[in-house]
Order: sequence, then structure tokens, then C-alpha cells
Amino acid sequence: MVENSKPDPEIYLKACALLEANPSECQALEDSKNGLLAAHRAGCRPIMVPDLWQPDEDILKIIDGKYEDLDEVKAAFESKIFTDIN
Repeated sequence: MVENSKPDPEIYLKACALLEANPSECQALEDSKNGLLAAHRAGCRPIMVPDLWQPDEDILKIIDGKYEDLDEVKAAFESKIFTDIN
């Protein structure tokens, strides 16, 4: 569906275009460095759910949140922690 793989932002830009959504209003759940970089470069708000890899200092600077599992992400959305979109 896209020519360039992550960390190129193409996949996120295409998804936002298909959804007719502004990337800055979209959260992107990722578990990899390349995925987080792609989301950030597209202008999305990266949220990390680590798998085997843990973020380094550079990645911690670009993510909007880090959660241990999807239940924590769900709770954050339910508590409306992500409603303060810039």
C-alpha cells in the first residue's frame, strides 16, 4: 500500500489522508523505534506500548506516552488523558 517502510512517515500520512484526519489530531500506538519515528515524522502523537525493545532518551522525547500494555492505554483514553490535542 506504500512505497516506503517505517521509519518513513508515508504509512501514517496515507492513513490520515484516508481518514480525512489531521495527523496532529491522531494518536499512533507503536512498539518499535521505527514505528514511533514514522508516527512522529508524520506529525501524529506517538504512544508506546513496549514489547521487547525499550525506548532510548531520543524516543522518550518524541512520545506522548508510554504504557505497559493495552489495558493501560485504554484506561488513559477512558480518563480522557489524550483530549488535550495541541
